[in-house]
Amino acid sequence: MTDDALDRAVLEAEEARCRATREGDLKALKLVLHEDYAHVTGGASVMNRQQYLDWVSATPRRHERHGLRVRRYGDTAVLIGGLTNHLSEPGGGTRVIEATVTQVAVHQDGAWRFVAFQITPKRSEK
Repeated sequence: MTDDALDRAVLEAEEARCRATREGDLKALKLVLHEDYAHVTGGASVMNRQQYLDWVSATPRRHERHGLRVRRYGDTAVLIGGLTNHLSEPGGGTRVIEATVTQVAVHQDGAWRFVAFQITPKRSEK
């Protein structure tokens, strides 16, 4: 597989993660997240895969990715780029978070799976 094809495969895994999250498809989301997945929130709390799946189930969201770069190191890929996160609020409405995200994925059993996610919200300009 060419370098471009490998990069596209990593990006397709991220598209699948975003689609599963947006659609609340926890089965599909679980498939793209490694069993050792760690999700670090903007508030610095850390969730494992099951905790993250529960959070997605309880808090519907939609992601928009932009400026995503992929760097591969053998069977490991690091993705860095922008994210606009639209989170549903409990009383209605939506909270929008602009952030930069770093993700790590590993190629395992013929598929790219995410093992780590770190979101850093952008500071508002004053």
